[in-house]
Amino acid sequence: MKLILTISLLIYVFWVPATNAANGAKHYPGIFVGSTKFDGETNFTLGLEYEYRVSNKWGIGGALERINEGHEGDGVSIWTVMGFYHPVEHIKLGFGPGQERIGGDYGKNKDLLRFAIAYEYPVNDAFEIAPTIDIDLIDGDIAFVAGVAFILMF
Repeated sequence: MKLILTISLLIYVFWVPATNAANGAKHYPGIFVGSTKFDGETNFTLGLEYEYRVSNKWGIGGALERINEGHEGDGVSIWTVMGFYHPVEHIKLGFGPGQERIGGDYGKNKDLLRFAIAYEYPVNDAFEIAPTIDIDLIDGDIAFVAGVAFILMF
């Protein structure tokens, strides 16, 4: 799975035409790789994210994340819908609701509220790397998510 994601990412980086320059880019899909620390556990996290830039300062989007070993091995899926604000170049702040879905024999869903910050480092006109930190508030508990997003801009 990791090899397929890596190969796909490399194809996007080198085959996206220069006409997808970031100057007019509205779509920002990405792959997130990181870890989630929650309730004494730290687990590998893999996700997809997307932002649609309404203007230079504002965007809307969301994320889907999977934590296979989360919740003591039961697995956890996260989805969020977010609004984004870009106060200065390269900085992205996000906020929005979502849901945590816990697997296993006694699976359940929990609402969450996510706060996010990222530094968007442009690699070329069509690709950026964004170190990201998210804080999820879930039923009075806090989950910390940290990682890197590999983002295509078009």
